[in-house]
Amino acid sequence: MTPYVALSTAFRSQIGKLWSINSELPQSKAAQALADEAYRSGLLNEPRKLSGTALADWGRSGKIPAWAALSALRLLINSGWRPASNVDWAGMTSLLLRLDKKLDTSTGAVLDELLALLPPGLDKNIAAGWFCAAIEEHKNFVHENVQR
Repeated sequence: MTPYVALSTAFRSQIGKLWSINSELPQSKAAQALADEAYRSGLLNEPRKLSGTALADWGRSGKIPAWAALSALRLLINSGWRPASNVDWAGMTSLLLRLDKKLDTSTGAVLDELLALLPPGLDKNIAAGWFCAAIEEHKNFVHENVQR
C-alpha cells in the first residue's frame, strides 16, 4: 500500500463520521441527508431510507459504501468544509477522481477537469499535486488489475 492509498483510505473510513459531526444534525437526519444526496446526484437509482445506526456502524467499522462516501464529500464541500490535513487532501482528491466515471485519466486534460470540480477558495496548486497522486494511483490500480 502506497502512502497516498493509506491516507485516502484513512479519510474514507472516517468520512461518514466527519459528515455527521459537521452537519450538526441528529445522526438519523444526517444519515438520511446522505441517502437523499446520493439519490439526487445519481449515485443511487432509487430513494433509500438510511438509519442513523447504519451511519454509526460505518463509523465503527471504517467501511462505508462508495455512494455514501461520495455523497458525504459533496455534502461536506457544499457546507463549507475544506481539507486541512494530508489525510483530508488525499481522501478528497481520491473521491473526486472517482466521482466522474467519464474522466479519461490517460490524457493531460484530466487535471484541468478535476481542478474545475473544486469549490472556490481552495489552493489549486496544492490540489494539483494531490490530484496527480490520485491519477497515478488510479493508473497503477487499473494497470495491475489488467495484468492479472
